[in-house]
Amino acid sequence: TGTVAAVKNTQPAFLQYLSKVGLQLGSQLEVLDKVAFDNSFEIRVNQERTVLISAEVSRNLFVTA
Repeated sequence: TGTVAAVKNTQPAFLQYLSKVGLQLGSQLEVLDKVAFDNSFEIRVNQERTVLISAEVSRNLFVTA
């Protein structure tokens, strides 16, 4: 569980993707599952919606506890 504090990638396509899945600075995240096959994560955003993000997306998020 943590809060999105910053993003490493600021390319418009990445920021549009984050907006589409409901992730923004200050969003509360809870990791529900890690998929071993491709290292993607199932996360709950702001205790409202559940999304699957790739390992690449997760590497570009800075999350604080």
